[in-house]
Amino acid sequence: MVEPRRYATYFFFAGVSSKDTKVQIDDSEIKKHIWINPQKAIKRLRAGELKMLPPTLMSLELISKCNSVAEVEHLLQQHEPLFILPVLHAHDGKMICIYEGDAAYESNNIDMEGARHRLILDIKNSDFIFEYQDCKTPPVNGGMHL
Repeated sequence: MVEPRRYATYFFFAGVSSKDTKVQIDDSEIKKHIWINPQKAIKRLRAGELKMLPPTLMSLELISKCNSVAEVEHLLQQHEPLFILPVLHAHDGKMICIYEGDAAYESNNIDMEGARHRLILDIKNSDFIFEYQDCKTPPVNGGMHL
């Protein structure tokens, strides 16, 4: 099944000087918040303690090997902002995000042989796999799955 809805999602990066920095909870877009580094957020996702949607996960994956704000700033200065339009499928309790360059991107056939550029998010187990193989399009997570 192809997901027909589309959302524009923007991510911004900034260093925070203190965990005491106030966040305005508006009870609309923001219900609650935590200050957490990308590595811990991904670990908590895998442990089933934190939920996140694929665009958030891919953004965290992109910066996950950075160890400081300066490293993230340097990494992001090397990248142009990305416009990513995945093809989404719900299949066997998993959300499959097919990205440009994947054999299934145009065909919508998730079993099609060929290049792989996809995120498979297991909704029940809060686990994920990023597949990238034989693809000519740069990986949406900046190659941080390696």
